[in-house]
Amino acid sequence: MIKINDSDRSNLSKLCSIRKDDNLLQWFLEGNPYSAAWVDDVMNPEVAIIIAADFCYLLGEVKHPAKIEQILEENARHKIIIPCGTHWGTYLNDYMSKKVRCYSRYAIKHEPNVFDKSNLDQLIQKLNPVYEIRQIDEDIYKEVLGIDWAADGCCFFRSYEDFKKNGLGYVIVKDEQIVCIASSYTSYRNTIGVTIGTLDEYRRQGLAAACAATLILECLERGIYPEWEASNMNSVALSEKLGYHFDKAFDVYSLV
Repeated sequence: MIKINDSDRSNLSKLCSIRKDDNLLQWFLEGNPYSAAWVDDVMNPEVAIIIAADFCYLLGEVKHPAKIEQILEENARHKIIIPCGTHWGTYLNDYMSKKVRCYSRYAIKHEPNVFDKSNLDQLIQKLNPVYEIRQIDEDIYKEVLGIDWAADGCCFFRSYEDFKKNGLGYVIVKDEQIVCIASSYTSYRNTIGVTIGTLDEYRRQGLAAACAATLILECLERGIYPEWEASNMNSVALSEKLGYHFDKAFDVYSLV
């Protein structure tokens, strides 16, 4: 298995086509620096491990199992491992059974025309006036990068200029403290991957719904689709409150 150069990423297009609508894989192919890949053959790969932001994709055939295990252990700790095909699930469950745990993530349907703007406006209007929604500018961008629970909303862009051009996000502030964020985890063409975060002591007050509704409304104005994937059922419930519809649960893995 060989770590490829950025200039060779296009050689993985065929393998990535199994998930042709996956925003993160397209983001990888575009050359984003927060990603990397290992293949069995640079020019004609039949197997690939792709790391994009916090995710690790297993693509193609299962070959060189010991080498794959080594690459995962050295590069995929704290990543969400996505097996692209049942054969990869078998590899992880059998060959690496003592080193991984399986859990669920939740796919949300891609429905560009599903949103009810009046419903989104109502979610914003319900916000307690002690809170203020602000669009992420350069100062907020820099502040967010230093906040553990919020950093995913900005950290996978090359700079504020990159975020301003390709990303979009909002925060909720109370007493000049950021307590909630709804922002673009990544972006590709006219799609952003939405990430949401709320400071623990401010949860269950409608902040995430109001902040996300503001983000979605601005996305609609700009012709951007706000793609949503849920890590838990609370996130599924929030997405449905905003107008999305649940699709299905799927298995992912992490190293233990």
